[in-house]
Parts: sequence; C-alpha cells; structure tokens
Amino acid sequence: MNTEQLELKRNSIAHGLAFLGTALLQIGELKSEESEQLGCLLLCLSEYAQSLEE
Repeated sequence: MNTEQLELKRNSIAHGLAFLGTALLQIGELKSEESEQLGCLLLCLSEYAQSLEE
C-alpha cells in the first residue's frame, strides 16, 4: 500500500469517526450520558487520526 492510499484511508477513518461522534452527541441530547461520552471519544479519535496525517 503506498503513501497516498494510506493517507486516503486515514482521512476516511477520521471523517467517519467525526460523523459518528457528532451523530452520537446529537442523540445524546435525547438519550443517555453514555451516548454523549462515546460521541466525545469518537471526536477525539477523529482528531487524533487527523494529526497522524501531519
């Protein structure tokens, strides 16, 4: 796997985690504290994945 493919995969993972995290935070407003915590964790993982690109 070349560098460009790895970068694309990291970017896709970061965006996917951000999407899921945001969705869980929105659901968390209606549901449980666990959903909110999981949403925050996914957003943090998304930022970490993006930092790997640099």
